[in-house]
Amino acid sequence: MFQRDYILRMIEQLTKVLTKVLFNKGNQNYEAAHDEIRKSYRTIFGIDEVIIYASSAEEIVELLKLRGKNDPKVYIILAELLREEADLFRESGLAKEEYTIVYQKALSLYLEALLDNPVFQTKEYLEKINFILDEL
Repeated sequence: MFQRDYILRMIEQLTKVLTKVLFNKGNQNYEAAHDEIRKSYRTIFGIDEVIIYASSAEEIVELLKLRGKNDPKVYIILAELLREEADLFRESGLAKEEYTIVYQKALSLYLEALLDNPVFQTKEYLEKINFILDEL
């Protein structure tokens, strides 16, 4: 019950963050959109953005497991944020080698979730994975 409530709270927070990100992105206010994502790493996952940027996807998964957040839904939520952040980097003109690192982390987390739980093997997530693969 507690885990389900926690996941629902995370999804609610993700929805709020993505709404703000999409609004700012639509207005080409990339820095404000990026700030929303950076803040969300701490508020949603309790992980500082510096750790997210400095760690590999595998290290992030291990950190989430140590914090009791070993759930494919959590990996999907983090992958969504990372993918959106990589999109922001790409759209704001950042060098490709900068945003491909973020896409790679998102891809790894999507795949981790899909391997952990086949319920995530949906057309939606497979399309997101294919998009990332095309970007890489």
